[in-house]
Amino acid sequence: MSTTFETAQRHNRILLVEAEGKVLVLQPHVTAGSFRMAEVQVEYNNVFRLLDGREFDHLLFDFHHMEYAGSTIIGPLVTLATTVKRQQGQVAAFGTSDYMLEVYQNMALHHLWKNYSSRAEALASVLAN
Repeated sequence: MSTTFETAQRHNRILLVEAEGKVLVLQPHVTAGSFRMAEVQVEYNNVFRLLDGREFDHLLFDFHHMEYAGSTIIGPLVTLATTVKRQQGQVAAFGTSDYMLEVYQNMALHHLWKNYSSRAEALASVLAN
């Protein structure tokens, strides 16, 4: 793994990262009031550099710890998903609560990634395409 990945893995506390081969797994740990915009921006930049540098081909969102869906978080996630898709990669999510699924539908984000019930299903989906 690159120094950029190691930096993100070591320092990110809101947007946690894992690697599954060429798939970047991003785990937003978000509750209302649990972060400052500046923190999100620094961590988002770490993740964006990983995707922009083509170290990873695909992106998985693990939403098990996503309890807040304000624009401060959603905006960067949309940008990351769009970046991966523009590079011909696949994006999927798992661990999404019913509340968050409703938020994504209301924000018309359901076209950016498909939601799966498990990590294994989501991973298989991005690797199959």
